[in-house]
Parts: sequence; C-alpha cells; structure tokens
Amino acid sequence: MLQKLQQELDLLPDNFIVSVITPSLNYKDVNMHMLEYFVNKKQHSGVYVSVNRPFLNVIQTLEARNIDHSSIFFIDCITKKLGGDSIKKSNVHFLDSPQNLTDLGIILHESTTSKGDGKKKFVYIDSLSTLCIHNNMETMQKFIHYLTGKIRLWGINGVMLSLHEDMDPKLLSELSQFCDKIIHLR
Repeated sequence: MLQKLQQELDLLPDNFIVSVITPSLNYKDVNMHMLEYFVNKKQHSGVYVSVNRPFLNVIQTLEARNIDHSSIFFIDCITKKLGGDSIKKSNVHFLDSPQNLTDLGIILHESTTSKGDGKKKFVYIDSLSTLCIHNNMETMQKFIHYLTGKIRLWGINGVMLSLHEDMDPKLLSELSQFCDKIIHLR
C-alpha cells in the first residue's frame, strides 16, 4: 500500500492538491510516509495541521521515524480542546478548537505566505475526517473550497488525509471537484 502511495505521489505535477483516503488501521503509517516523502525525500518545508494528535505527540513520532521537522510549522487544533497546555515555540500555533476554521484559515495564510527558506512548500491536513466531526458538512464544504483555492493561489502543494471509514459521500464529491487526484488506499 505504501508503495502504491509513493508511485501516485511521484506522478503528480507541481503545485498539486491531493486527497489521500486510507483505512484507519493504516492511518499512522500513511501519515508518516507522506511527511517523510515531502520533508526528507523532496526537501520541502510545510505547514502541518494537526487535528488528530497533539503537537508533542506528532513531534515524538516524527523523531522516532527520523523525519526532520525543523522545516515544518505546526498548527495544533486539538491540544487546547483536550485541556492540554500550549507551549511557547516559534514553530507551532495552538488553536482553541478544530471548530475554529476562520482562525485556521488566517494562520494558514500567515504561515504559508511569510518569507520562507526558499524551499518548495506544502500544506498538510492530517485528517479531514476529524475536522468533519467538529464541523457541519456545509461549513466543511466552504472550508475545502476556500482552502483549495488559496493553495492554488499560493502555488504550493496541498495534502488532505481522510479515513476511509469516516468518508462522507458529499465530502468526497467536493474533494473530487477541487483536488487534482484522490488516492484511495485499501
């Protein structure tokens, strides 16, 4: 399955938007494989929107897999919602809740358009499925339309990971309109 994912990613053009739909059992491996692809293999810098796991847990997982996270800016949507402490670091912003899509859009804009390191950039959302748990479908459709439009304007790559079991047909329909490719992993 990871080999199929690798082949699909290698075939994508520059400045693509892709949605990857994976079974929940493979979520962690697929998630880390894609980050390794963008950061270690492609040498891109990016913005990682963490909806499933707190920032510190993501960092530990990246370090355990030897994935360089020094060129990633993190937007943690879950730590504060769970009552965890937000730490002061220059490479992370803690949102109050995954329901706060307006603030998420603002932080994404600021972090992707700020002067960077000259590397190709990406935006990575670790779970549209989880965002759907916290937001209604109409709000999610508007957000996806906004986000994919912005990613195209910024001239960067976009990746949205979703769980196969939680994939809403309406959301899939929206994704197919705005993404260059939908990769179904089984």
